[in-house]
Amino acid sequence: MNYNLNEIVTVDDSDISEITEIILVSNETTLIAKLGKNFVKSFLALCINSQNAKLFTLRFNDTTIAYAIFFKKEKLIVKELLKLKYKILFTIILRLKFNLIYSLILIYFSKDLKLISNNKCDIENSANLTYLAVKKSHRKKGIGRFFIENILKKHFKNEFVSVETDNKQTLNFYTKYLNFEIVGSRKRYKNDLYLLLKKNK
Repeated sequence: MNYNLNEIVTVDDSDISEITEIILVSNETTLIAKLGKNFVKSFLALCINSQNAKLFTLRFNDTTIAYAIFFKKEKLIVKELLKLKYKILFTIILRLKFNLIYSLILIYFSKDLKLISNNKCDIENSANLTYLAVKKSHRKKGIGRFFIENILKKHFKNEFVSVETDNKQTLNFYTKYLNFEIVGSRKRYKNDLYLLLKKNK
């Protein structure tokens, strides 16, 4: 495949703008997308500058066609989000997104997790695929699988990898093509998230 996989290590307006557009179109139900374009850009800059997160893109013909954000450990996501707490609260008030407060409280106090079996330690210490999207025009070509498998092989040594999703289409992708298994759920205001885990080979 003639694709270029990159880890984004410096904040560049062009990269951030391209990834932001993918997020707003393909990840519109996520917390960061609901907080709007400016917040997404702040979140991406946070991930690039963080020691706990990694941002990857897949480029084809000098255009970003996919992105993925990983946190080195699932339990570090809240720690990083706390750096944006005032921006989150200000954005919620400004955009009248008060329904998001319920989800944020559950996340902050670690009350959102419901497990099928007792593998909380595996989840907390897993690398977490926090966000992923492939542009619609490039889907169903094996790109998502190629992208994630190469990232995991080159960048992560964790024994487990976790991911959450709120829809059946991406659930099918993770279970069928990347061998994740459902291990629980995460409570949210309207749609709960499926929580999945896999052994990182």
